[in-house]
Amino acid sequence: MNIDIKTRDKRIDMTINNKQSPTFLYQIDDDHLLVGTVSGMFEVWNIDPFIAEPTLKQVFDAHPGSQQGLS
Repeated sequence: MNIDIKTRDKRIDMTINNKQSPTFLYQIDDDHLLVGTVSGMFEVWNIDPFIAEPTLKQVFDAHPGSQQGLS
């Protein structure tokens, strides 16, 4: 997934290599992104522009056994 996020004073342009296709994106704060996936998981990514690559911080099973994903 490619992300181009514009915030007040900086632009974050990076590629996140998540395991499932995203269905939902929400920017939690300047440095974190919440990604909902087709498998019903939430992934929390650190997107701090001062680190070389985004890092996966946490994964939650939002809907166990989901066939529809998150939206």
